[in-house]
Amino acid sequence: MKACPECGRLYNETAGFCPADGQSLLPLDQVPVKGDDPRLGQLVAGRYLIRRVVADGGMGRVYEAHDRQLDRRVAVKMLHADVASDSVAVARFKREFQVSSQLPHQHIIEVLDFQQDAGTYALVMEFLDGEELRTFLQRDKTASPGRVVRMVSQLAIGLDAAHAQRFVHRDLKPDNVFLCGTREGDRVKILDFGSVKDKSEGAKKLTMLGTTIGSPYYMAPEQAQGLDTLDHRADVWAVAAIVYETLLGTVPFTG
Repeated sequence: MKACPECGRLYNETAGFCPADGQSLLPLDQVPVKGDDPRLGQLVAGRYLIRRVVADGGMGRVYEAHDRQLDRRVAVKMLHADVASDSVAVARFKREFQVSSQLPHQHIIEVLDFQQDAGTYALVMEFLDGEELRTFLQRDKTASPGRVVRMVSQLAIGLDAAHAQRFVHRDLKPDNVFLCGTREGDRVKILDFGSVKDKSEGAKKLTMLGTTIGSPYYMAPEQAQGLDTLDHRADVWAVAAIVYETLLGTVPFTG
């Protein structure tokens, strides 16, 4: 593989320059890892070399990494140290892998591996090029009706695959809708099944009755109340809220 000497992004052998900053690419072993994150440069599970920070959140941090075994770039999400000591948070993280691995679908991010390493946990996923819908909205505020139709059609197709297996995402929002740029336009991927509710018979419950899981602006009423009757229709509500915001530049409810 190759890497950009300026930003550290990884590319395959056929690439010549980095479109992010125009730098000529160098062989991967000639580009040192930059940054003060202690995980940068570490080898996770003897296989995934952590190269660059991609995103940060309350639960963990996402890195771009080189899969040395298959010579490809991957995304590795690792829990923060304090979160890794919370048994419920770890159980949700493991469930995210278990559920996502049952959903091989073109509109759901592909999860590849799950590892426990150096006192924390790592979820390995395909690396996506593009941006979250949230990033797009922060920059452009709204999208055209035609583009929204294309986005939501793909989002609905991916959700239908999850709902067919009785999985309710429970945290759909612009942050968890990823837009992969292609020559044909947006290719939508659903991210983060960490808050998923498994409605299948006999599924283990990780949420106590009355506990609220999700993001307030996109919650259906029954979800906001923590009702056990919550089902796939809560995701449909969230999709409607996302469509409203993407068309009008504001969430439908603020109170």
